[in-house]
Amino acid sequence: MKKILICLIKSLTIFLIKMRLLSPLVIVRMDGGIASQMHFYLIGMLFKEKGYKVKFDLSWYKSDGHDLDGKHVRNFDLMKAFPFLEFEKISFGESILFAGFKYTNHNKSMDFIDKKPPIWLLSYYPYTQYMLDVMMQGYFNITTSCFDKSNIVIYDEIKAKACPVAVHVRRGDLSSFNPAY
Repeated sequence: MKKILICLIKSLTIFLIKMRLLSPLVIVRMDGGIASQMHFYLIGMLFKEKGYKVKFDLSWYKSDGHDLDGKHVRNFDLMKAFPFLEFEKISFGESILFAGFKYTNHNKSMDFIDKKPPIWLLSYYPYTQYMLDVMMQGYFNITTSCFDKSNIVIYDEIKAKACPVAVHVRRGDLSSFNPAY
């Protein structure tokens, strides 16, 4: 019964798109910590730069929202870290209309790049040179306007270094063996 309903809604969605009553969307499901959120945002921007309308699904933070061992909460913090990013969430209605267009890249191949809307991207995807180039174009610029004085001091110290680096320290979900990795 559920498959029949999804098929009917998918047909309705295609009809509404053909009648130009609904925009075909690329929906990117976000999950995980800040580094994963940045990765998913870049995937969305990859499609946006191709001229597609992109929205983001944040439902994972309500339904799961924990790291692999279930001990640490994962919050959607991308907009706190980069408040000037363009960002649109899918609506409840869109989540129903586009439910039949979910795509999981099981083999982690690069073929996701060639997908066209409507599509709802659900999994992790490999980085592309294009994504790295997009990242360097300034999506993740640091703005000091939201820093307090102590953070500005640290920021200035980092900028003064010849070759600053960042280290991502995991909170514990991978401190012990995990077969997923």
